Amino acid sequence: MQIVQGSLKCVKVASRSLTYDATAESKELTLSYDFLVMATGLHRLWPVVPKALSYEQYVADAEAHVAGIEQAEGKSVIVIGGGKYRIFS
Repeated sequence: MQIVQGSLKCVKVASRSLTYDATAESKELTLSYDFLVMATGLHRLWPVVPKALSYEQYVADAEAHVAGIEQAEGKSVIVIGGGKYRIFS
């Protein structure tokens, strides 16, 4: 996993790429992606996502999300934003 910090300049959906001003390099860079997640930010009480009414439902929802992520193995996923809380593993 690679984490980059910068300011988004342009998303080119047709070519699945984006340009951003890279904070560390002080220049504009381009990234390509297979999937793009635009996370504009949200603050909610736990559990944040998914919103479950029971522990069992939360675990089942979380397992479904993990299965979906595993299907993207070998592909690049870019998350823009992420809100107040971010968990990377």
